[in-house]
Amino acid sequence: MDQIDRNEANQMRSVLEVIFGMQALDWPVTYATYEAFGKLVVASGQNLNAINLIPRPFSFSSPYKWSRQPVRQGVLAFFNSPEGQSYLYRMKSLGLKKRADFEKARSAVY
Repeated sequence: MDQIDRNEANQMRSVLEVIFGMQALDWPVTYATYEAFGKLVVASGQNLNAINLIPRPFSFSSPYKWSRQPVRQGVLAFFNSPEGQSYLYRMKSLGLKKRADFEKARSAVY
């Protein structure tokens, strides 16, 4: 897999900041972070635009494809746009319930 560079990690942290607050700005970003975020998007069931960024076939039970570089870039571009920001605010309560997934992702080595 392609490396997650510093700029991309900072963009992901800014997305996570909307859901988890300023503490997310200090979190390490791993591939598991993207997978946890993908599970959050799928569980929210609100955002077909983000789900449509994932190459087919896509299994809603295992969003491992969220960690591929073209998908990561598309997801970050979408959620950093004004349209995507509104979805983040709607996913905030579900994100707080799924915080344990992001805690595990912070300590993942991949």
